[in-house]
Amino acid sequence: MCIEYGRPIVYESFIANIIPNNLIKSIIPFSITSILDARFLLEKKIVPQVIYFDSAHLQDETYVEFEFYWTLLQPDELLIGDDWGSRSVCSDVFEILQKYTS
Repeated sequence: MCIEYGRPIVYESFIANIIPNNLIKSIIPFSITSILDARFLLEKKIVPQVIYFDSAHLQDETYVEFEFYWTLLQPDELLIGDDWGSRSVCSDVFEILQKYTS
């Protein structure tokens, strides 16, 4: 991981890939917590087609984030993330699936 001025530059790398691929009108990158992002999108009535978030690895954190984003999703839209290898993320996802698919 590259670090500049004491912080990772993952966000800057992401932006550097968006600009030359002419995706600046299609992607809204936020360098904030998932919950703050969800609140912003709800407040501004922005309805994304795809939501990607990188959840914290604490038990129930993914669940709480999902609850916020669920209100944003429309039919045929995607909510995706990573860290499937995290026990707490998997546990929360299974709990979410049980709630919303039963």
